[in-house]
Amino acid sequence: MFLILLATARWIPSGNEDHYMALAKAWFDPGWIPGSWILDEPAGARGLYNLLVGWLLSMFDFYTVSIVLKILLSWWYARILSGYISPAVLGIVCYCPTFFGGEFIFMGCEPKHFAWLLVLWHLTRGRHTATALALASWFHVLVGGWYAVYWFLTHPGQWRKGVAYAIFVAPLCYYLAGTQAGGEVAGCDADFIYTRVRNLHHCYPVLYSKREFLGFLVCLLCIPFSRKGLSRNMMTGCCALAAFTSFFPADPLVKLIPYRMLALALLLELQQHYLRRVWLRWPVRIAGLLCALYLLGTNVKDSWLYVNDRRYAEEIAQAGRLPPNAIIVTERSDFIRRSDRDVFVNRKFIPNAAGRICEWQRRREWVEKNGKGIVFVP
Repeated sequence: MFLILLATARWIPSGNEDHYMALAKAWFDPGWIPGSWILDEPAGARGLYNLLVGWLLSMFDFYTVSIVLKILLSWWYARILSGYISPAVLGIVCYCPTFFGGEFIFMGCEPKHFAWLLVLWHLTRGRHTATALALASWFHVLVGGWYAVYWFLTHPGQWRKGVAYAIFVAPLCYYLAGTQAGGEVAGCDADFIYTRVRNLHHCYPVLYSKREFLGFLVCLLCIPFSRKGLSRNMMTGCCALAAFTSFFPADPLVKLIPYRMLALALLLELQQHYLRRVWLRWPVRIAGLLCALYLLGTNVKDSWLYVNDRRYAEEIAQAGRLPPNAIIVTERSDFIRRSDRDVFVNRKFIPNAAGRICEWQRRREWVEKNGKGIVFVP
């Protein structure tokens, strides 16, 4: 199981990892790129992540930290799932989360992957509920928070644990209320920019994420045929949350998390069928092997292209020789970590506070109108 997770994990830092790891390094070491506007971002919901990853980046380079964390996370995932999930089923579900939530649950080292680790630990062990869910929320407030909503709604008798959880996350909620407020700033609608300009793919499942919505419909139709117990309980609860949150498509507090939780319900349900139906085992094993080989091949291809992208490496070297006050614009998320240079604006690096979101949009509009004097790195 560990080898499957390791083979399917992204060996090259993804765009999101470039984003979050750069913010963590800048937060932990403000002297890394002093005066950077794009990296001058409060920790927000990434406090634990910034502390851990920022500390590691103060001693090692980005790639080393990324690959070591993925090895450790794969090992922890394998320990948690061992005895609960068959490797063949895991091979399928390593790919299937893209069908439900447009992203991978097991295959990175972003804040959400630490949160999903804690969610899975609680899902399989069922112990230390308040502590596990609070830690998951402190790593990723939406992953931990939405799972907590599901769990406490489906376990109303555990209200004391719910009170303990609320006490543990209250400081985080208070902090976020002061640092990540939305709304309008001088006629600029920050919520509109965040959801419709930058995160359209996260916030509109019914209109713009038909693949994720189809996954929801599949799970909904499977509920009557699912096995009684945890898998039916989770599938029903997550479908209810996904249906309810679909009425709030522009809310940045949703971001398809209930849809992504359906992948965990699928994991549990498929495992039940795998154990109960002997005739299903070989098809599942073959499908799991094919999914794992496909993701392994993608890793090999991406790693080869990354290592042999000499043209971009030369462009980064040239950018490093530019004057310190040069205005650099690039959509490559790995430029900052590979060049140790600031950029004027980048689509991936959208802030969270309303005023900074509006400034981010103004910078993008200014770049579109004023190309002269700007260094564009492909």
